[in-house]
Amino acid sequence: MNHRCPDCHQSIPGGGQGRCYACNLLRRIRRRIALNTELLETDWAQSLFQAFGDWTELRKEAPDLPTRLDRYARFFQQLETDFHRPDAITQTLLMEQYGLEKMRQMFMVVRFLNERCGLKLDPNAQATFVQEGRIQRKLDAVSSKTWYPMVEQYVNFLRQSGGSVTPGKTLAARTIITYLNAAIYFLRIHKPSKSTEISPEAIRRFAKRHPGYAASISRFAQYLNDEMGMLVHRPDPLHNRRARFEREMVKEIRAVLAELDQTDNPRAARALIARLISRLYQIPLETVLSLRWNEVEIRENQVGVLVNHERVWLNERVSGYFLRWMVSKTSDAYVFEARIPALPLNATAIYHHLHNALNKHG
Repeated sequence: MNHRCPDCHQSIPGGGQGRCYACNLLRRIRRRIALNTELLETDWAQSLFQAFGDWTELRKEAPDLPTRLDRYARFFQQLETDFHRPDAITQTLLMEQYGLEKMRQMFMVVRFLNERCGLKLDPNAQATFVQEGRIQRKLDAVSSKTWYPMVEQYVNFLRQSGGSVTPGKTLAARTIITYLNAAIYFLRIHKPSKSTEISPEAIRRFAKRHPGYAASISRFAQYLNDEMGMLVHRPDPLHNRRARFEREMVKEIRAVLAELDQTDNPRAARALIARLISRLYQIPLETVLSLRWNEVEIRENQVGVLVNHERVWLNERVSGYFLRWMVSKTSDAYVFEARIPALPLNATAIYHHLHNALNKHG
């Protein structure tokens, strides 16, 4: 026996007048939006949350949406407490007030504010916050280790221009992460309780067994020498570094091409196309990610991108990937756009999909 849902009139099993699952869920969502709207005190916060609840990007078929709406509403309560009006909300103030992790949790709200209120998002600031968040998570993960104070001091040294080849300039957060990864890996293996337990032989042995970390562990050895007064010799540079780099690049490009031939994930495909263009045409990844649609030209299925006032034409295969996966938008929009429309993809997202491709095809 079947009956029709009184709301959508879809035929569903059983007798009576009960609603289908989708309509029941939608009613729960509407009740939750109305209840949370009443808990907000200001007119602007109420109208903004109501509009957020009606936003088409908020998937109404998600079964956990009623619960998430409560979390979103608490964030709107924080916003109306900390800001007098919606046009006072900026990315910088949001980051300073709530931190990166909170912003990640409230990603949908930030995206909505960007679309509805014209919230200005600075790509460079966003990338910096992401990288700093990664550094902090790495430190948190080893905070219980006996050698944690050594790592913490090392990071503080690197942040204060330690290791920069240009006096007065600070290291990029991504460079700090590279140095930190090597130091943590070394310390996890050797487990020293204090820096004096690190021997020059241990550094040399680590660099020989893990050549990919040789340059980065060399920076850690220099830090121990210069800042801690230890006689730790830096590992000798590897003469075949260039050849190894080229082998790794070929391996990476093959893995990316293989994944692009197989994937049906648009987000992964766009990230890998950015990396492929960067690698094949020796264009810095940051430059590729900053491309806008007014810098793209398409002629008879071949794609050209404008880099430093010069047109770089992609080969037939790469152009094919580009035309298949890239969705043209307004002329000033980013080609490799993040989930937040005003931002380009960041390098962290690129490396995530690259890592998956290498694990699968490397």
